[in-house]
Amino acid sequence: MGVEVMARLAACAPRGGCSSRTLADWINQPSSYTQALLGVLVAGGLVRVRLGSPVSYDLARPAERISVAEIFEVFEEPPSGPADGSGAPDGTGWLWQSLTSHILLCLSSISLAEIAPHGQAPRSRV
Repeated sequence: MGVEVMARLAACAPRGGCSSRTLADWINQPSSYTQALLGVLVAGGLVRVRLGSPVSYDLARPAERISVAEIFEVFEEPPSGPADGSGAPDGTGWLWQSLTSHILLCLSSISLAEIAPHGQAPRSRV
């Protein structure tokens, strides 16, 4: 859902951003969930908050300069060791780390602007 929120924010960029309620309605999710996603994106430096009435959110950089990989990386938890806590390789951990690296490498070549809906921003709701 983080990529979806970012794509919708990119569509709202020409209007100066969107309120969390507008985004929540647009992605069909509760406001509290949308606000939590926005909090992670703000903390990750991809989104900025514009104070006012209502508070709005906007991309911290142009969509052309934000890769899809950056969005995934903001939400990704650090890899953990084996469940038994031994620190020994679990046999497949290296495989998943390798696949993740290759997927992120591919996604780093795709900009947010390439996946954002164009001209489809909803009317802002207060």
